[in-house]
Amino acid sequence: MSFALDASAAVALHFLEERARFEAMEERLASGEEAFTAPNFFQEVMEALRGAIRDGRTTSALASAWLAVLDAYNIHPLSIHPCAGSATWIIAEQLNMSADDAAYIAVAKSRGVELFSRDAIIVRRAGRVGVTVKT
Repeated sequence: MSFALDASAAVALHFLEERARFEAMEERLASGEEAFTAPNFFQEVMEALRGAIRDGRTTSALASAWLAVLDAYNIHPLSIHPCAGSATWIIAEQLNMSADDAAYIAVAKSRGVELFSRDAIIVRRAGRVGVTVKT
């Protein structure tokens, strides 16, 4: 079995007040289950953690430790090339959303799996293309 996840779900695991909603996802990751994601996933995770450091919500040491845990999971970014006519482009246009967000939906749809996300736009719109989102 496998699933898809976006950066917001992964970052939520770093914060005690946000992690409860995604503990089942983390258990699946920790057990070695395969997860798929968009090509920009790791950069988005790092940027969110950098922002949290700037905001004083975490420290560099804690963020680095969490990134090491994340690296241990079986997470596979999927390519979206070619761009023209790709599912990401079509979903972005159809749902009027950023290509970054559409890529997560496209990954879940292409694999026929559920998507873990806390991103409000993804949560609200993914169902319109048949993707189930776990929040």
